[in-house]
Amino acid sequence: MPQIAGLDMEAGLQRVSGNAALLEELLRRIVDTQADAPERIRAALLRNDAKEAERVAHTAKGLAGSIEAAAL
Repeated sequence: MPQIAGLDMEAGLQRVSGNAALLEELLRRIVDTQADAPERIRAALLRNDAKEAERVAHTAKGLAGSIEAAAL
């Protein structure tokens, strides 16, 4: 697996029992579903919808933790 800035690839691989294909799939899914998270949070805050902003941020944080993306 290539090194990706901000990700601890070794720890990510350990989390998925060394299954590089699974880690790659998780990374792709996160990119597909979370790339626009900052914009969704911003839009929710502009609508004064703090609960939605918190939900989006919480989801992004949880997914980042699942792939050892501590920087995120």
